[in-house]
Parts: sequence; C-alpha cells; structure tokens
Amino acid sequence: MTVRKLAALAAVLSTLLVLPPAHAVPGRGTLFGTDASGGNLITIDPVTGAGTVVGNMGAGVVPALAVDPITGTMYAGTGAGFPALFTVDPATGAATFVGDTGLGFAAFGGLDFSSDGTLFAAVNIAGNGGT
Repeated sequence: MTVRKLAALAAVLSTLLVLPPAHAVPGRGTLFGTDASGGNLITIDPVTGAGTVVGNMGAGVVPALAVDPITGTMYAGTGAGFPALFTVDPATGAATFVGDTGLGFAAFGGLDFSSDGTLFAAVNIAGNGGT
C-alpha cells in the first residue's frame, strides 16, 4: 500500500472514531423526564436528581417519554383520558401531535423502544390508575 493510500485510510478511520453516534445511546447524554400533570419536559441531573424545566410541551398531562434508538426522536404519550402520541423537541419541549391512539378514555403509563425501533406502550385503559 502506498503512503498516500495509508494516509487516506487513517484520515477516514480517525473521522469515524470521533463522530458521535447518529442515534440515542442508553446511558449517555441528557436525562429527560416530565412533571406529568404539569406537562413540562425537564432535564434531570443524574447526580443530584434535581430537575430543570426545558419548556411546556403543550400537550396536557404527559406521563410517558421514550427516545427512538434508531432516529433519536423523542416521543411523548399523554394521559388523563386522552391517549395521544407526540414527538418532542428536546431543546424547547415543544410537542408535535402524531396521532390519537384510538383507545378512548385511557392514559399512557409508560413508553419504551426495542433496539430495532419498535415502540411499546403501557396503557391504563380505564384511565384512573386502577387497571
């Protein structure tokens, strides 16, 4: 291999090693949460547990968040009898409506993604925490 080819290969490899991943990686980055009934997106300090409001999502009661491991897109599920799915801008907290779940009077209890990008939800069908 020529010196020129080796230098080009080294440049490509060093670029790949310093580029951040294109998607969310569990255990790295910013920890997000919600204050549920307040509808605010918050960041959480993993050392102290202190929360800082990023912004109001404008989606009502938001008890569930998840980040797609493939795209890095944050999703929110609403509660209080109106189960809808939203995307969330992590910089501002602004939520964008994706769609109604069609579950009637229900509430999201939690959201999570599998490693292949499949979204799962825990849903309280009765909407009152009893089911």
